[in-house]
Amino acid sequence: MYLTYWTAGDTRNRGSHMLAFAQAYREAGVEPPKDEVPNHLPVVLEFAATVDPAAGRRPLEEHRVPIEVLREALVECGSLYADVIAAVGRTLRAATDRDVGRARRLSHDGPPAESVGLQPFTLTVPPRRSAGGG
Repeated sequence: MYLTYWTAGDTRNRGSHMLAFAQAYREAGVEPPKDEVPNHLPVVLEFAATVDPAAGRRPLEEHRVPIEVLREALVECGSLYADVIAAVGRTLRAATDRDVGRARRLSHDGPPAESVGLQPFTLTVPPRRSAGGG
């Protein structure tokens, strides 16, 4: 349901993607929600429906592939909500063959990831020895 998760994963880039959602809300004259992240699909849908349809449509179109990934996952598990996400998809431009291919790759491979800063900490300088020698 978090649209940028599929486009930016758990990477440093995700923050700038989330900031773009918040900026779109502010440009339309509203503050981003305080109790939910701005890229949460229901939040984006509510924004598009109640604040600014054109400004709300842009991030939905830009995240057409993650919406398709979500729909496919819901279909696979037999969820009744697959029809809801399919209805959202029908309000957007038709998914291209490229979109469908990207959605399948994302479903198979998962979102982007990086491990920068996640390596175990190692000392580059040997620790001091105690005064008693040792």
